[in-house]
Amino acid sequence: MTNRETEPQLHIHAAILNRVATDSDGNIRVLDSNDAIAPVYERALEDKLAADLGVRFAHDSEQQ
Repeated sequence: MTNRETEPQLHIHAAILNRVATDSDGNIRVLDSNDAIAPVYERALEDKLAADLGVRFAHDSEQQ
């Protein structure tokens, strides 16, 4: 994927199992991966890349 200026944009594909069995009652629950997990994963990846490689990320609302 690239932006309008043909610069590469970081994107990933991650497989996350969205079902868990609870300890309290053993029932299977489903996690909403789009709304709950994806943003957490993306921020963790950004933090790791920033710490290891010194890169900085700008979110859409921060770009000029």
